[in-house]
Amino acid sequence: MRIITTGTVHQMKGNGTDEEYIGVGTVCCWNRDLEIYIVLQHIPYQLMNEMSHDVIMQNIVRSQTTTQETINYIADQLDVKYEVITNLKYRDEFFEQKLTLTNKGDQIITKGNWEIYFYSIRKLEKFSSTVWIELGTSGMRALHVTGTLYKMAPGENFKDLASKASLEAVYKSEAWIVARTDTMPNWYVVADGLVPRTIASTADEGLAFIGPFDTKEKWKRFDFKEGTHERHDRFDAYTPEQRYMMNTISDLRKPGTPVTPTPTESTIDETKLTVSMNTGDWVLVPEPWIYINREASPMRRYVPKVVTTRPTNRYIFVKFGDVTINGKRSTSTDAYSLIVDADANVITITAMSNAAAFYGMQTLEALVDANGQVPKATINDAPRFGYRGVMLEVCRNFQTKETIMKFLDAMSVFKLNALHFGLSNDEGWRVEIPGLEELTTVGATRCHDLDNTRCIMPQLGSGPGSPDPLALGKGSGFYSVADYMEIVEYARHRHIEIRPEFDMPGHAHAPINAMLARYNKLKGSNDTAAKEYLLTDLEDHSNYLSVQHYRDNSVNPCVNSTFTFIEKIIQAMIKVHKDAGHPLKNYIFGGDEVARGTWVNSTACKTMFPGISGSELKERIDEYFVEKTSEVSARYNLSLGGWEDGLMGGDQMPYDISKLKNSAVYAYAWQNPWGDGNEGRAYKLANAGYKVVMSHATHLYFDHPEDPDPRERGYYWATRKTNVSRTFSFMPDRLYDNADYNNNGDVITREDICKTAEVCVPLEKSENIVGMQGQLWLETIRNESQLMNKAFPRMLALAERAWHKAPWEDIQEKNQRENERHRDWEKFANSLGYRDLKRLDDLDIDYHITSPGAIIENGVLKVNTEFPGLPIQYSVDDGFTWTDATSRRGVPSDPINVSGKKVKLVTRSTDMRRTSFEVEVNGGGSSGGTSRCITSSMLLIVTLITLLVKNL
Repeated sequence: MRIITTGTVHQMKGNGTDEEYIGVGTVCCWNRDLEIYIVLQHIPYQLMNEMSHDVIMQNIVRSQTTTQETINYIADQLDVKYEVITNLKYRDEFFEQKLTLTNKGDQIITKGNWEIYFYSIRKLEKFSSTVWIELGTSGMRALHVTGTLYKMAPGENFKDLASKASLEAVYKSEAWIVARTDTMPNWYVVADGLVPRTIASTADEGLAFIGPFDTKEKWKRFDFKEGTHERHDRFDAYTPEQRYMMNTISDLRKPGTPVTPTPTESTIDETKLTVSMNTGDWVLVPEPWIYINREASPMRRYVPKVVTTRPTNRYIFVKFGDVTINGKRSTSTDAYSLIVDADANVITITAMSNAAAFYGMQTLEALVDANGQVPKATINDAPRFGYRGVMLEVCRNFQTKETIMKFLDAMSVFKLNALHFGLSNDEGWRVEIPGLEELTTVGATRCHDLDNTRCIMPQLGSGPGSPDPLALGKGSGFYSVADYMEIVEYARHRHIEIRPEFDMPGHAHAPINAMLARYNKLKGSNDTAAKEYLLTDLEDHSNYLSVQHYRDNSVNPCVNSTFTFIEKIIQAMIKVHKDAGHPLKNYIFGGDEVARGTWVNSTACKTMFPGISGSELKERIDEYFVEKTSEVSARYNLSLGGWEDGLMGGDQMPYDISKLKNSAVYAYAWQNPWGDGNEGRAYKLANAGYKVVMSHATHLYFDHPEDPDPRERGYYWATRKTNVSRTFSFMPDRLYDNADYNNNGDVITREDICKTAEVCVPLEKSENIVGMQGQLWLETIRNESQLMNKAFPRMLALAERAWHKAPWEDIQEKNQRENERHRDWEKFANSLGYRDLKRLDDLDIDYHITSPGAIIENGVLKVNTEFPGLPIQYSVDDGFTWTDATSRRGVPSDPINVSGKKVKLVTRSTDMRRTSFEVEVNGGGSSGGTSRCITSSMLLIVTLITLLVKNL
């Protein structure tokens, strides 16, 4: 290889010789092995003849044609820092942010064809997938790729990034960012033909590359008044003092209820003789027709042996029989009675089904105290709803089979009985379908492949994988047929129904591209087979953008192959469920968030629906898709399920259910942010004959933050705050009375939202409200610990409300109802702190831990927690050592004098393994958490109201 240092030409020659003249002030060489030109720019002309080839190569690592060494250098040595500057400068339209790139290494980074791929949940100003957007004056420019994925690259004005030098890009995006987890990790760098590498400085799940949210301009979304238009974000992160005032419940020093969820009728006598379960000789005696899986048995720790004959004593007898509640025979198949006879050392469970027997044993297990003792008890119990579910999608970020099984264990402990399992979405297809291997080889795999033939592109912080070009990104994964069968069987033993969802027609980027890859592989050799499962009209030129920023995520109902595909999926699911011993009963098609403009320029759709165009065409095809999907699923005797907007037309009215062929159609009602005008959809659907599962985003979206703190994980489009108390307070029978505050944080009431009958339609068919469901969307959740942290303990509040209707729910007078709710919450919170969170620790569940409340009065530290019984620790040496502020069971210790000291505090899990976020109070009087947030007027009002309620 020779270096040419002089000469001027206007066009590069390409004859493969050693010497090529590129231009004055450049260095060029031809590499025969790689068959590429290496063009090293920005070498001062007068220095060229004085520099050796080695010196040049050591000091310049970027070129017009990039090498793998360059990619590796940038990945290892480029320090990325991202921070929000302000959300408040441009009303609620844009926010301003700053990106700083620092070259930590000892080499120069010059302009070349390298690109950095990054993620943004907000559209950049001047959003485009075809026109590059300049990132301020940095010399970098950006382009939308697909979904949340963008790329940036050096532009015409890019200047060399010298060793230890930095460049700053200040630019705008739509809306706002007020949480650390809005910005995704695992950015990566790549050039054509080279292996992508994750940029090390962004590869931390702790998100260390993201700046602090330490001013109101950063943690508030909007705050303006212009003429008659104003909008104010009332939310701030709570200070320790505020939490102390909010944690107004009494510490009962024990669980407030006998078991969670609360039984319908119970008599517990803890003063009398108890039954000891740890003698080692107890046996389980089920009637012959009672099925109990030994591995799933809640009492297996105490009663490992199952026999057919009852001994004299120390046995649990399980039998079928009627259960009487409130003097009437229960009609619920989940009803059971439990009698603990401490005198005879006999426990009897009478159940109306195998599932009911299982629930009776779960209740018994919860009654066993730390010493293995069970009090004398009589319990008659039945659930409020037959459907008590959780929606868990594993498409945005995959979760392993083992994690799903742990999740099912926790569900079963608290008598939840339905897993709405999201297995297909834009970001991934997660279950093997024999005969359609591309669904998993392509649709379940994320890597850097702009053609989407080997995989789909990275999303939501998944990264491109390892340096191995065939390695999978972190968002990759699927369940084999054997895996899925094992999950279904595992759920069956715990009396949980798996309801798979394959979201269509929208949210289908992954399967669409998988079937296109299949088509491209087969076309030419077998065109009929190639088109058999195609999900698109190849002559569709519609231009649309989905909510999640995809332009290719709607399957086309106007091509017959779409329904051939759906039938193939249904057949595969029926087989695997049957083989697992748990027949498939329900097919959930999703149907939500189909983008405007979809199908309007599809040749197939214009042919199928002549004379219709624009939005009318789109809406007609939406309804047609539901009708056809109903027809296909009904042939297999399946009920149908869909999200509320997938079952409603553009006029906000439900589709005519008589046109749907299924015996039942389940509607998951979700879109209810208070004040948006959609609050009545659940009742509209119930009145129209749909079986409604209450899935409301304001109270039951567990991917949303627990608190309005920038450190809390999760999207917040529906609400900035859904804590355990808010979920506990949800009244499914009084939907409009659940209105509490809107997304701005303004107090809102039933009267505010029900100004027109069109919004607050009355419920005419209450029998069609069949259940409740919590939701977990995994955009910001990338591992098991994060998943469990978002799900629990809010899922316990869901279980409580889905199983047990509290008497206070029927109280008409609002203040009286709130007083009784507060007393009930006190019992529930003590039950969590003194019993149920330990059960989660025993299951190795990393539940969310709320930071403690704290004040300093006369130099003495006072603390409390959301759930009495959880341990609190403090540090006066900046976290170097920690001391118990309470006993390990939450009882306050002796007075703690911290006068004049800065005090850090944490709440700990019951097993002491994990902590909450640290907060800080100052013996001098000032305080704050890490975010140093300012008290808002709204929170002061909330605190005063809470104190008032307590004293009533």
